[in-house]
Amino acid sequence: MTKTLLIALGIACVLVAAVGCSSTQSSSLSQENLLDGLIKRYYKTGQIQSETNYRNGKQEGSYKAYYENGKVCLESNFKDDQLEGEYKSYYQNGQLEYEVTYKASGKEGLAKWYDESGKLIMEQTYKDGELIDTKKTNE
Repeated sequence: MTKTLLIALGIACVLVAAVGCSSTQSSSLSQENLLDGLIKRYYKTGQIQSETNYRNGKQEGSYKAYYENGKVCLESNFKDDQLEGEYKSYYQNGQLEYEVTYKASGKEGLAKWYDESGKLIMEQTYKDGELIDTKKTNE
């Protein structure tokens, strides 16, 4: 599992959150016509698809994306339109798939990958956004 897989996973969740949805806003436009507040998107079925907060047109605070079955696909936090803090992705069965922490410089610390049963399968260590080490667990 590589950086490419992580990027693909992120894109997949974004696509899940973008296909076949409508959106509602419990937000307002600021004086500069920038989004402010909570934005919710829904699947055509009415099931929640994603929730994100905006401040002055930039993502700020928590973001959640959901599978159509209602289970969480992705949880992350934004600060000034950049990922910051915990980032977690989940399998459709609700099991944690990946977790890492983001700082302004990128990924930081230990990233963990799990299989669909919850077994740890890989750990990666990051410093200032750079991959330092990868350890796969015995299968």
